[in-house]
Amino acid sequence: MKRRPSLILAALLTLAALGVASLGLLRSSGEPSEGQGATSEEGEFRQELPEPPRNCVEKGALFAQLGRNPGPRAIVHGLDGRAIDDPAKAARAPKPEILRTGETGFEPSLGVTGDGTIFTVGATCDTAGGQSAPFAPVLRSQDRGESFLDASPRDPVGNPTHPKSLDPYIYVDKDTDRVFTADVFTNEGCFPISHSANRGSTWTDSQVCGLSDHQNVFTGPPPKNGPQPSGYPNVVYYCAIDAGTLAGASKGTGCEKSLDGGTTFVRTGQLPYLVDPAKTDGDATRCDGGTGPGFVDDAGTIYLPRGFCGQPFLAISRDEGATWTRVQVADKPLGTQTASGITIPNHEATVAVDAVGNVFYAWAAGKDRQPYLAISRDGGKTFGPPRTMAAPGLKEVWNPTIDIGPGGRLAFTYMGSTNSPGPPFEGDYKGVTFNGYMSITDDALAAEPTFYTASVNDPSDPLIKGKCEPLRCNQEFDFNDIVVAKDGTSYASLIDSCTAAECQEFLGRVIVGRLPSPGGSSPSSPSSPSSPSSPDAPVTCAATGGFTSVGVRPDRRGARLDFTRRTGAGPATVEVFQQSRGRRVVGEQLVARFSKRTDALRWNGRANRPGRRVTDGVYFVRYRTRGPNGRTDFRRVALRRAHGRFAVRPDFYRRATCDLVPSFKLSRPVFGGSGRRAALEAAYRVAADARVTVTVRRGARVVRRFATRSATPGRTYRLRLAAESLPRGDYRIRLEATGANSKVTATLLSRRL
Repeated sequence: MKRRPSLILAALLTLAALGVASLGLLRSSGEPSEGQGATSEEGEFRQELPEPPRNCVEKGALFAQLGRNPGPRAIVHGLDGRAIDDPAKAARAPKPEILRTGETGFEPSLGVTGDGTIFTVGATCDTAGGQSAPFAPVLRSQDRGESFLDASPRDPVGNPTHPKSLDPYIYVDKDTDRVFTADVFTNEGCFPISHSANRGSTWTDSQVCGLSDHQNVFTGPPPKNGPQPSGYPNVVYYCAIDAGTLAGASKGTGCEKSLDGGTTFVRTGQLPYLVDPAKTDGDATRCDGGTGPGFVDDAGTIYLPRGFCGQPFLAISRDEGATWTRVQVADKPLGTQTASGITIPNHEATVAVDAVGNVFYAWAAGKDRQPYLAISRDGGKTFGPPRTMAAPGLKEVWNPTIDIGPGGRLAFTYMGSTNSPGPPFEGDYKGVTFNGYMSITDDALAAEPTFYTASVNDPSDPLIKGKCEPLRCNQEFDFNDIVVAKDGTSYASLIDSCTAAECQEFLGRVIVGRLPSPGGSSPSSPSSPSSPSSPDAPVTCAATGGFTSVGVRPDRRGARLDFTRRTGAGPATVEVFQQSRGRRVVGEQLVARFSKRTDALRWNGRANRPGRRVTDGVYFVRYRTRGPNGRTDFRRVALRRAHGRFAVRPDFYRRATCDLVPSFKLSRPVFGGSGRRAALEAAYRVAADARVTVTVRRGARVVRRFATRSATPGRTYRLRLAAESLPRGDYRIRLEATGANSKVTATLLSRRL
């Protein structure tokens, strides 16, 4: 029912001992972005950080290449590496898709609301007040992964209320769509946790005290005879390291609960895991207190998995955590990792429970580093023999994570290698690569279930290179995440740190993998872009969208923001974003928002967001509404304010269409500028195979002509134009796409400041 992958960054001591650059070297860079509830379209085109400090990731040419190449169609297989040769099943195999956020990060968590809004977390070099930990923005996509924007909790003047983090974390309650975000930045004390009832537009801030890192949040109904929540239907649980601080040194796992929707928290009672000192004294192995993500079933029973002193265990509570029983799932130890003379057994295990009480438990064994699935048909009292669920050909797997969706669909994500040296995993890892895998099964309880497993990335363009230790896998850090959405689509959060040729030195790019249902297509697949009834149509094309027209008419020092809606469309939200101030590109800063509008309005030209002020510069107005087909329609109009008055600028963002090029956009209507000179990026998608040429002109002169390429449906193509050496002025980006039966030409404009 409800589960939440945990997020952990183990102690800095362990981190440094593993040879990973310390997060403590990150320091302040730039100013905070938008105010509370801002909905800027940074995402793939996030403002590049001005003058990043040393040890921050440079979002340059290498970063721009990350997350570009999705993998092939899923293969069909069974348990224990058994291939399934069934043409009918193979024909239904889904193809993965990569959704690129524009942010760096580590061990990202994930949540998806019922309307398809995607939440994940990043980690930037922006810090508040010179703090030595990174700022971890909440990243939100409201257009099914086309773009991700910063929706972090902020105070009334725009400062983040979670200014720094060593363990960023996000979770969505599938029952209510309430979003929770929690951060840890020291090893003891109180930590911020916030929740949003409106998909990240506004947040309520709170804190949890007395626990340490490796936190995870999950929700579920109360047991029939237990204390009942007030004002919110579910109990909110928060579990983390306890009985000592630091991964590798603590001896317990503790939990707190909230009966008011996440505003206040209290201890649940007994510790679900507490190590007997006699077990560890004189033993090189430490039984540290990290735990996997918890799960609450329909009866209110809590299931909390973890590797306990190296063995797969499950703690079960039927009284909201007041008391616990522990069950050893199997005698198949997890792997261990040595750092600073401490041998730490991996604590990552994962669990899900179906509607009738079948318990599914997964972990990676240490001896063969394969992912195992064990099933209990009696509510977790006993488990059947574990069986491997890896796709054929995988020699090494790291950190499987599970979720359960409609109809009992199980989804898994894990890192895997086909060229690992294999047991005992001590050979040369110089050329070893790891890919991110997603796997789904709809018949896990069958004697021989069927799995569809896909590499999210093209294996020739891996996510990770080198050794992937049991506890921490290079730039992935401690774990990944997976969620099955209400429509059955699976989403996984991963880190891409490598191209085929080289790797980022530290943090990689946060990406979201998407694997649709077998026999179906991705929610953003343009395979049938003109069909308004298709649940898999792109966000919305012009012929089926919510708007029939939008426009801006300057009016004295303000502007009239016009729009007309199609019959059956919902109310509109109109937002104004500032893109530049003078000659400085400032990213997308929300200055004004008008919600639930049913007709046009006059804007007085003043900011209505806390801490914002309207100055001369370049802006854009974004209109959005839910169309009659249920999809969100976005429109944008660029503006320039000079001497206090607005003027309309040419398009930088083509409206969604039903033709050969359903999507074509620029990162922003301005680029370059003073400081670090933000680059200009372009992105497009095609609805059918096409030859595409993109040309950049300043006036009549061709500045750059990108090589003509063969584009195929199902992926986003991106181009980058550096601002250096380019003179100021307007630049026109012209796209020509030629398909078998049609040709499309479109031109967009951006100004080099």
